[in-house]
This record gives sequence, structure tokens and C-alpha cells, in this order.
Amino acid sequence: MPSVDPRPETSPRPTSAAPAARSPRVHIAIAAFVAVVLATTLGLGLDRATESPAAPVALGAAIGVEARDLNATTIPTGPTSTKAKPATTTTTEDPGPLPDPMPADPYAPTPQVVLGQIEIPKLGVIGDLQEGITLTAINRGPGHWPGTPKPGDIGNMVIAGHRTTYTKPFNRLNELVAGDKVLFHMPTGTITYEVRGVIIVPAANVGIAAQTKTAHVATLFACHPLHSATQRIVAKLELLGPDGKPVDPEAALPPLDAGSNPITDTTVMVRNTGGSSTPPSDPLAGADG
Repeated sequence: MPSVDPRPETSPRPTSAAPAARSPRVHIAIAAFVAVVLATTLGLGLDRATESPAAPVALGAAIGVEARDLNATTIPTGPTSTKAKPATTTTTEDPGPLPDPMPADPYAPTPQVVLGQIEIPKLGVIGDLQEGITLTAINRGPGHWPGTPKPGDIGNMVIAGHRTTYTKPFNRLNELVAGDKVLFHMPTGTITYEVRGVIIVPAANVGIAAQTKTAHVATLFACHPLHSATQRIVAKLELLGPDGKPVDPEAALPPLDAGSNPITDTTVMVRNTGGSSTPPSDPLAGADG
């Protein structure tokens, strides 16, 4: 009978296995670590050898060099604004109201256009306000100079009329004094002006039609003296508001004697209508008053 070994049975010891293959990632990490160590060592050695630390290169400068070498636009390194620049505009100053040129032919046919009525209570005058300053228009009644403001508008409204012919609405214009009223009955209502004063100017002084952009004024003119056209009698008016008071301060009004200078007031700025180059004439120059 075979003999039994009294020691407990034990498992055999495993034999030693071959070393496991290293992962590629491990090799990359080791290589990178070694490279860093070498670069640091070499850098320190270079610094010690030259005893002068290398100057840092700004990121923006480096990018700029690359961009220049590539013929490209430099990339900005700082924050940039995305706010759009305001557009540049060119403005032209508004010249304000400008009268039409005086008619080349004072007797030119003029269609009848009635703007409203003009009334001068002190003189007992009331009549249609015509559009136009040809004799053809003025023979029908007081004529509004085209291009000048309409009643109530800013600027110098200019109206011409006869003194001794046809209905002679301005026959007694010389009787007006400061404070007298001149009314314009228009489709939109009645507009009231007040007389500032009356002046006499040479016939050539068309400067009485000069405009203003600061006040609401009006000018009535006719031949002077009676039965003559050598001078002009001119009534200067200012606009009144609904409360009966002037709408403009005194400082905004043109001087009362504006248009009276025999040298500087013989011309007036007018609109460019592209019409005939024929020299214009005063429509009242050929009138009998």
C-alpha cells in the first residue's frame, strides 16, 4: 500500500511571464519629458554663457512679421470696436425764399391767378391779390411778386400796385403810418400785418425785394410821386399773431430803411429759373403811376 504524505497539497508556483509591451502613449510622454529637460538645461546653459537673457518677443509683433512676409494685413492684437462710423454728409445751406427775376417783358401775357384778397382798412381798399408783377397782372390789382413768401410765411412778401391808373389801390399809400393794419383774406383765414413805416427810394432800388430768413415781413410798393415813375413809395409791414402782437422780436426785423441805398440796393438776389437772358426791367417803369 503506498504511503501518504501528510503535508497539504499546494498549488505549483507560476512561472515568470515575459514583460508586457509598453503603450505608445507612454513612449510619447517619456520623449516629451526628456525634450523639456534637455531644452531647459540647454537654455540655462546658454543664458549663463552669454550672461544676457534673451528679450521676449511680443505676440503681436511676431504675428505682424509673419503677416508682412506673407503680404497680408496685420492681425490686430488688441480689442477692436465693431461700432459703425457715422456716415459723412454734405449739407447745403438753405438760401430761404428768393424772388423770381423781374419780367423781361413787362407786358407779357400773364394768366390770372388770384391768391386771396388784400384789405387796407384805413384807406378803404379791398381787392383781389393777383399772382405776378407784370403790368398785365398789376393792371388787374395788387400783384404778388412770385418767389417771395405768401401771406404769413417767413421772409419778405413783396406786392406791387398802381397809384393813379386802373383801380389805383395804392393811391394813398403815403397816408399809412406805423400801427395801421393791412389784412390778407386767404382760403385758410385772415392774416394781419402792421405798418412799420413808409419810405421813398429811387426807382432803380429793386433791393426793396431783398429777403430775410429771420422775420415775417411784407413790402407794398408803387410809383412816386403821383403821375410819375421816377421813385417808389414803399410801405414796410410786420406780421401779427392771433393775439395781435408782432410774431418776431424787433431785433429780428430788417432795418426800416433797407433797400434805400442808391448804390448797393440797385440789385437783388433772385432765383435761377433758367429763362431768357434778356435784361429784366422794372414792371412799373413804363407805367403812368
